[in-house]
Amino acid sequence: RRAAEIRDIRGDLFNGRKAFPLTGCDKSWLPGLAGMEKAPRHAGVFIAEGCTDLLSGFDSYTRFKTQGGANSWIVSGLLGASCKPLAPEAEAIIRGRRVRLCPDGDDAGDRMGEHWERLLLKLGCDVDVLTVPRGSDLSDMWSRTADRATLAQTLFS
Repeated sequence: RRAAEIRDIRGDLFNGRKAFPLTGCDKSWLPGLAGMEKAPRHAGVFIAEGCTDLLSGFDSYTRFKTQGGANSWIVSGLLGASCKPLAPEAEAIIRGRRVRLCPDGDDAGDRMGEHWERLLLKLGCDVDVLTVPRGSDLSDMWSRTADRATLAQTLFS
């Protein structure tokens, strides 16, 4: 499975849409989740909302591990708050795991967190939802903080 889309770096729209999905791609497969197939059962899943937040999540998890962080996580992401379904193959991989959701601090992020928490609880996951300051997202927090070490600890401890 693949999940990919094109976005205009200037923020321009593709026929009124923020993103243009590539042919053959499926948003119900979370980018980064393929790493979970071989991960130990104790590894958790960190799900960020959006592409840039996914990259900030990778960066912060790398910081966490280089600081000696003991918890194991697979960093994954949704291609936007409007992504609702989860592919059956992804359900099998994520079922029963610890999941930490990191939605944006806006109304769409609130809806994303509520939807995914319900969906993942039905799969027997242990779910917690991080609270991001209103009008902000993980990328904003990561780029603005002077203490990335503490933020990384907060996200992955």
